[in-house]
Amino acid sequence: MDEVTQQTAALVEQAAAAAGSMQDQARRLVDEHFETTLQSISSSNPLRAGCRSAQRRQPRSLSGPVSNTCST
Repeated sequence: MDEVTQQTAALVEQAAAAAGSMQDQARRLVDEHFETTLQSISSSNPLRAGCRSAQRRQPRSLSGPVSNTCST
């Protein structure tokens, strides 16, 4: 009985170590996905910030609205 208890304890320790390792891997995967998503968003629309600032700098015509030359 004592041997079975020791084997069970060893298996529990191995399972706990594996779970901790999987949790670390999952956390790294989520971090990498989040960083890749942010890079993708910022690289897919690099001119949007410049486009908005250019729109703010355009003088408004008294005869009509400012045209929107930037695509969203």
